Amino acid sequence: MSEDEPVARSRDDLPYGHAGVHNAVLTRVWVALVSATLLSWVAAEAGEIALLAAVAVLVIAAAKVGLVLRYFMEVGRGSGTWGYFFTIWVVAVTGVMLVSYVLA
Repeated sequence: MSEDEPVARSRDDLPYGHAGVHNAVLTRVWVALVSATLLSWVAAEAGEIALLAAVAVLVIAAAKVGLVLRYFMEVGRGSGTWGYFFTIWVVAVTGVMLVSYVLA
């Protein structure tokens, strides 16, 4: 895409043939989200070390939030500022949750 072409704002605005690529990416991200859900479930069930399991579940959940924001809510398609803001927000909230859990 050249600099003169407008940025596609939705899947319907993508040039012919690119919607399939977009769907393939979404499918791969969906598989990653399902895998992360199963991984966090296994980590929680195996919880021999409760602190390690809780940290793993929170970090996996943060990664899932980042994937949903970027690919399904399309935050990454807007201005870069929003992408940075939400990345910082996810990291900050996850950090607060982790510190609160460890100190509790």
